[in-house]
Amino acid sequence: MFGLFFGKAKDRLVGIELRGTMSKRILLMLALASGIFVAKSNGREAVEIQAFSAAARLALKSNADVANGSLDIAESQERFREVLSDGLPQIKASGKANDYVVIPTTVYPASALSGLLGGAASGIPTKNIAIQIGTTYNVDGALIVRQTLFDASFFAGLRVAKSSTQMSKQILRKTKEDVIIQLASAYYGFMLSQKQAGFLQKQLDSYKSLLRVVEIQLQAGVAKKSDLDRLMVNKTNIETELENIKNLAEEQISNLKLLIGLDNEKQVVILDSLSEAPIFPEENEFYDIRNRADWQILQNQEEVEHFQIRQEQAGYAPVLALTAQANKDFYDNQFKPFTGDWYNSSFVALSLDFPIFDGLKKRSQIAQSRIEFDKIRNRKTLLLSAASLEIQDAQNKLNYSGIRLQSQKTNQELAMEVYRETTVQYNGGTASLSDLLNAEASLLESQRQYLQALADKILAEFAIQKAKGVLLQDLKID
Repeated sequence: MFGLFFGKAKDRLVGIELRGTMSKRILLMLALASGIFVAKSNGREAVEIQAFSAAARLALKSNADVANGSLDIAESQERFREVLSDGLPQIKASGKANDYVVIPTTVYPASALSGLLGGAASGIPTKNIAIQIGTTYNVDGALIVRQTLFDASFFAGLRVAKSSTQMSKQILRKTKEDVIIQLASAYYGFMLSQKQAGFLQKQLDSYKSLLRVVEIQLQAGVAKKSDLDRLMVNKTNIETELENIKNLAEEQISNLKLLIGLDNEKQVVILDSLSEAPIFPEENEFYDIRNRADWQILQNQEEVEHFQIRQEQAGYAPVLALTAQANKDFYDNQFKPFTGDWYNSSFVALSLDFPIFDGLKKRSQIAQSRIEFDKIRNRKTLLLSAASLEIQDAQNKLNYSGIRLQSQKTNQELAMEVYRETTVQYNGGTASLSDLLNAEASLLESQRQYLQALADKILAEFAIQKAKGVLLQDLKID
């Protein structure tokens, strides 16, 4: 009955109370500041959960996906700085030392020398002349400064990096919403399991008492063996159902511990109680899809692709840069760089790089980016329709679950009254055991239906807040 809810029910979780050996005053300050307390229960450290917002904050600090989302933001910010660095002066120093084991040879053509010296005069060589020019040791150092003066792709790249950072922030927000939904599901699932277990335990205690009475009546000959057998069968069924509910509650509390980052060995006590009151404040029926994290993610993706196209188009534009270089060189046949002579040189260069043909590479890159841009536009159009339907569906479920909850509450009260009257009549001998068992079965079913209606209402409340994009805002943890 509750299986559908326990996997996805959404609820308020509470904040955590830490009681230890600290002074009461410090404990009170901690309680007021963070809502986190720890107590000792049966020799074990017990965490008492009292406020959803505090537990949610703890979960957002402990969750690995949220932590990775924060790291993604930091990484995207560093990528922005990386792109920005391309527009700043680039300064580097270089040095080199050469030991020429064999000094390079320079060959002078004979014809060039003959023309230079005036024909085939006496003493003019008729063959090429090879001369070793240079020194054994050459050492040079340089300081190079380069500043890009104009690069159209640089500014588009900055916008791409900035939009990527914004997208990382929205992805983190969506991750937080998913964690909160999981947290709420575990919390209310556990509370509902506990409530159902309480109902079953009461009925089980009732059956045990009734069994003792029927056993006495059977010995006295005023009851039938079939009555005792029916009671035993019902008792066994309730014990089985109660055990299943307890196992389910253990799974839910384990998920809760995992989400808020608690050791599984610690005991968790939820001090909150189920309530029919609205979890969130009354909301205006109007909403803005731009508040949704998934819409803002698509919006950022669209911006990224837009500036990506501009950056690729800017690849056709020339790049103008200014370079200044200062050199200091040492030449000698003996390696004495600290005492020998050094020679200075320097220059300033203005360079212009103009791409002419790249094999249509940039054309293909631009076409791919435009296709991706169109796909994002299509996803935005689809989300517009899907978001409207999602909110309408959640609103309808919320309205229906509210009506159904009141109906089931009334039905549960009637079933309880019938059970009480039938119990009185059975004890007075005016009602049969079958009447009593039927009344108990009706009561249990009404209790199940009431809890299911409450679960549906809570689920719808969380669903509509998430659909409107105000879940973290209304929980005041964004």
